[in-house]
Amino acid sequence: MLSKRINGWLIFYGLLIVGLPGAGLVNALLYSVGLAGPLAPGFTLRHWQQIGTETGLIRSRAFSLYIALVSVGLAVGIALALVLGARNTLTRRPFPTVLYVPLLFPSLVMGFYLFQLLSRSGWLSRISYGIGLTTSIKAFPNLVQDAGGVGIILAHVLMAFPFLTLLFNALYTDARLADYHSLTQTLQRFDLAELPVGYGAGFLIAVLLMGVIGWLSRLVQRGAL
Repeated sequence: MLSKRINGWLIFYGLLIVGLPGAGLVNALLYSVGLAGPLAPGFTLRHWQQIGTETGLIRSRAFSLYIALVSVGLAVGIALALVLGARNTLTRRPFPTVLYVPLLFPSLVMGFYLFQLLSRSGWLSRISYGIGLTTSIKAFPNLVQDAGGVGIILAHVLMAFPFLTLLFNALYTDARLADYHSLTQTLQRFDLAELPVGYGAGFLIAVLLMGVIGWLSRLVQRGAL
């Protein structure tokens, strides 16, 4: 009886996870070919033909790619810099706890927070006007809904780099990279460029010892020793 209930819940979970997105995809496909929607004219491929020629779609794809590359690049760079260059700080309180704070914010909350912080009517603009850095609201740089996507990039970076930092730090610890780093520092003490000098010194020492041994052997044979 219990197993049947568990199977029933698993089926329901599968339908919920797979069924709803699948239904959405089917609805989107039917809508795009004119078979669904309040203004459906019937089956047509006209909308699909416009995808490749619509300049707005091309620009939006390029802008999305730009946002993704810059956001991921900055997040990965910050995470690697913290893990490789500031491990002592990374392990001290309250810094590890602070990394978990941005992970608690949903993307909608993060976007709203940055809008209140970075917009021309936001907190930073008011503070800069209050201390005399700007003379008006319009004098504050437009960091939200701007052409460069500064606000969007900052939101993605703030949400991604704490997770990547924790991930890279765990990988660094599990791989014992600190021990390997110490080992490599020990092995760099031997400079390959100095090997010819070492061989030359070894050759001279060997020749000197052979001469001393030969001289002592002659003295022994003569009975001097």
